Amino acid sequence: MAVAVVGFAGAFATTSMASAPVANQQGYRFISGQPNPCHAELMCRTESGDVCKSGAITLWGKATENGPCNVPLFKIP
Repeated sequence: MAVAVVGFAGAFATTSMASAPVANQQGYRFISGQPNPCHAELMCRTESGDVCKSGAITLWGKATENGPCNVPLFKIP
């Protein structure tokens, strides 16, 4: 009985992760040498695809509100 419960819980967790929604996230331009090097540019997404850019500049996301802008983001189609 316990094995069946654990198996069911694992299957449910896997299915839930597979259907996670795509999240739009603010994309930031990184400008080194500035007190605040992350400058908001445009919206990107977290789902893999083409790299999110503003012109030729790659944009990055933040893992936390006050964290560095070093999270890869992707272009919204």
